[in-house]
Amino acid sequence: MQTEPPPRANFCETVNQWVIYDSYVAYETAKELAEERELKKEQKEVKNVRRRLLEGPRENSNDEVNKKMLRAAKILERMVNQNTYDEIAQDFRFYEDASDEFREVEGTLLPLWKFGFEKAKKLEITALCWNPAYNDLFAAGFGS
Repeated sequence: MQTEPPPRANFCETVNQWVIYDSYVAYETAKELAEERELKKEQKEVKNVRRRLLEGPRENSNDEVNKKMLRAAKILERMVNQNTYDEIAQDFRFYEDASDEFREVEGTLLPLWKFGFEKAKKLEITALCWNPAYNDLFAAGFGS
């Protein structure tokens, strides 16, 4: 199997000093234009980088606003829940039992809620963790 030969063309030209000089000038001007384009491209990139750097704090401020809004929403949700269940919350915080006067160290707790979870029904509570932000809120951990 043979490959096809490349296409051929006949070329004939006379060259003198002026043609060489004109070709050299054209080459130099094309080179300068390419350098100018590269310089403009670099300047655009620098402007874009500057713009991005200047816009950076705006995104950070958006994140800060979102964090503040989330915190405000959590506080608002807690306020609504406390207003809805105010009597239960007050009993939980300030329950006074008359029989506590007759006990030296031990007190009594008023059962306010009963929590049930089928998968943890036979498990014992092995850990409690109080919330540092809300002193009347805790989490329970179940073990085997």
